[in-house]
Amino acid sequence: MVMTTTDQVPGAHVVKVLGLVHANSVRGADLARQIVGAVRTAVRGGKIPDFDILPDEFRNQALAKLATKASELGANAIVGVRFGTSEITSGISEVIAYGTAVVVEQEERK
Repeated sequence: MVMTTTDQVPGAHVVKVLGLVHANSVRGADLARQIVGAVRTAVRGGKIPDFDILPDEFRNQALAKLATKASELGANAIVGVRFGTSEITSGISEVIAYGTAVVVEQEERK
């Protein structure tokens, strides 16, 4: 599955637009990570490595779900991919990924 933030896939043209697809990932940091993060911040300040991993996991899970939904529609690409984030409640966050499911064909080389 090709996914791009642009409205086109380089070297291909859109032959069919299948519509909007979206997927989300909701996660909370586990209590152990919250405690370790709070202690590290209090002692050292600055960056908290345990929390650096979470956003990537959220995005990757949302993208995987997005690709599955687009495939179910018959798409081989998703264009205009975007992300949104929100905090549902303290310690629980959501990442939403969305884009347009399309069918693309490779352009003929001249």
